[in-house]
Amino acid sequence: MMTAINIFVEPQYRPDLCCVRDPSRPTLTGVFLDPSGWLVAADGFVLVACPCRIEGAPEGWQGAIVPALLFSKAQAVKARNLWQTKPLLTIEGTLVCADIGDGMRAQMSLIEGRFPAWRTFIPSGEQNDDSDAHLAVDVRKAVTMHRALGLGHGAVLRLIASPNKGPVYAFGPSDDKAFGLIMPLMWNLGTMKQRVAAIVAELKQEAKNA
Repeated sequence: MMTAINIFVEPQYRPDLCCVRDPSRPTLTGVFLDPSGWLVAADGFVLVACPCRIEGAPEGWQGAIVPALLFSKAQAVKARNLWQTKPLLTIEGTLVCADIGDGMRAQMSLIEGRFPAWRTFIPSGEQNDDSDAHLAVDVRKAVTMHRALGLGHGAVLRLIASPNKGPVYAFGPSDDKAFGLIMPLMWNLGTMKQRVAAIVAELKQEAKNA
C-alpha cells in the first residue's frame, strides 16, 4: 500500500504568493515541502519559509514541490479553523491532493526537479548591515512577502548581512516562525557598487590615456 504523507499548515501562511509563473523555471513555480518541516518558495529575489507539520513521511523522504495553484486553492478554503487535525495537502506517490471547497477535492502531479538549496541563502547570525542602510527595496515584493508570511502590522524589515548575495532585508528570522528574505533593488540590478567601481576605473583609465 502506498504511504500517504499529510501536510498540516496554519491558515495564515501563503508561500504560494512568492512562486514564479515562468515555465522555464519549473521548480520555482511551486511550494517546496522541506522534510525538516518548512514550506519554501522563492523567485530569485524573494525567499519565504513557513513552518508546517509533516506526518507519515517515510525515512529518507527528500521532500516534494507542490504546484502553487493547488496550494493557493487549498488555503483559500474558508473552513480552515481545523488545520491542526485536518491536513491541507496529502501526497501519495507522485500525486498531491487537497480539498478546495464545496465538497470538491483536487489532485495534481508533483513538480519534478530539485528545489534550490535554499538554506545557503539564509544569513548566518543576525548582525545588522548599517553601512548600506540606504538600499532601496521593491515595495510590491515586500508587500507580497508580508502577506505570504501572514505577518501583522508590527513586522519590520531589517537589513542584515548575507554570506553570498550581499546585504538582504529580512522579516525575521527565528527558529520556529515564518521568515522571509528580499534582496535590495540596488543589488538586484547587478550589484550597483561593482558597477560604480568599474565606471570609476574606466574613467581613470581614459584620463591616463588622454
